[in-house]
Amino acid sequence: MVTERNGSGGSFLDQNRSTTLTILNKLGRNDIALTHRTESRNAAGRLSGFTSATSTILGDLQFVTFEDREMIDEGVANVGDAILYTTYDITIDKKDEVKVDSVVWRVKRRVEAETIGTGKLFQAWVCTRKNVD
Repeated sequence: MVTERNGSGGSFLDQNRSTTLTILNKLGRNDIALTHRTESRNAAGRLSGFTSATSTILGDLQFVTFEDREMIDEGVANVGDAILYTTYDITIDKKDEVKVDSVVWRVKRRVEAETIGTGKLFQAWVCTRKNVD
């Protein structure tokens, strides 16, 4: 259930991309660690291992609260989950992990992707806190 909004391109797209980057630069963080995992499967289809690569991304992680009733009522997110906002050029997949302030979050699903014409602005992902042993 990804919401994609489209509009006209051109200079309007450039202005919105600039605004998105300005907001993320002012309110976001540039120290979020993204760990992208690639799974390896054996001939029987079972997980035999994985490789991971970690990079630092610019984004904003916001907690889901009771005020986010639309997402909660539709089952997209739960109270205690978080929404990760990033620019569209960052590659994120389900089951990737992000680390913010030594807390690890597992990426569950993309819930929003803002586009204008053929231009992509930002994406939003629901993240669940990973259990700690």
